[in-house]
Amino acid sequence: IEHLQKIKDLVNDGKSCIIMPEHFSNFDLPAFFYLVNTQYPEHLPFMDDSFDAVTMLHVGMNIEDKNQMMSELARVCRSQGTVVIYDVTTTKTGDLPYPMPWSSTPQFSFPEPASNYEAAAKSAGLQHLGSSDHYDLALKFFNEPPASPPPVSLGHLMGPRMLEMRDNAGIAVNQGLVSPVLMTFRVA
Repeated sequence: IEHLQKIKDLVNDGKSCIIMPEHFSNFDLPAFFYLVNTQYPEHLPFMDDSFDAVTMLHVGMNIEDKNQMMSELARVCRSQGTVVIYDVTTTKTGDLPYPMPWSSTPQFSFPEPASNYEAAAKSAGLQHLGSSDHYDLALKFFNEPPASPPPVSLGHLMGPRMLEMRDNAGIAVNQGLVSPVLMTFRVA
């Protein structure tokens, strides 16, 4: 958490920060949102118009209030800036098997259809530039594993339950319950 606090402090002091995904594991994202939700329950810990671009990768599934989420993304992004979101979205009604890679239980799992993200973005004043559904990529990922596994895998990042999480995500993809979607928005 101390590294995330430093990032927050630097940005609030007017400095730019680039957060590279490889520097943080999925376990840091809940820590970040814990920091945000305990110190700033209604707002991300950044000043208005702090960034030219805001990206969110596999985080929205853990945020229940998509309207508040989009409002905050729009608030911290400068005018004419870009908001890019890549999240697992629901594609039809059904019960997801748990644990999933983003949540061990349904209690902290809030995947929704991409249309809900788009509606929340519109309410926040964001212009929807486009979306691309990566369902085919997810099918290939879960059904055509590489011949030889990489030296570092998601299992190294996610811990001992990763195989169960991966299998459950694969079941949900193969049943057509979820799909990863890339969504791009512009701040007015």
